[in-house]
Amino acid sequence: MGSSDEFIAEIAAGALDVAFLGLPESATPEGVSSRVLARDRLVAAVSHTHPFADRERLTLAEVAHESFIDFLAGSPGRAQSDITFAGAGLTREVRLETMSAELMLDLVAENHGIALLSPRVLVDRHETRAIPVVDGPTRAEHLA
Repeated sequence: MGSSDEFIAEIAAGALDVAFLGLPESATPEGVSSRVLARDRLVAAVSHTHPFADRERLTLAEVAHESFIDFLAGSPGRAQSDITFAGAGLTREVRLETMSAELMLDLVAENHGIALLSPRVLVDRHETRAIPVVDGPTRAEHLA
């Protein structure tokens, strides 16, 4: 387990043969060969008791006022959200940072905030709900 930046460095150094990378859609991994496998629009992960839990969709402006759980500042996992909020002229409060999507979802389930994640991460998580954010961040998954 690690960040996309770490995986790219390890592949370039010959310490790792292959890795899956989650990057902002506009980013291209440098120094390694890669292929885009999928593109996703991130969804808002909220607790099933959160006021948004019954919503069918949200906008970036609606979620901007929430407390966020996100990846570490400066990491590729965080960049897609930071780029999208800045591009929309919106600010947000990131209350908690982690490098683990699983821990993020555990914290969301306990109502410590919301997270923006790939919809694939939320499969089989009954204590959280995934809600599309119509103008939310996008990411590309690469095989490097």
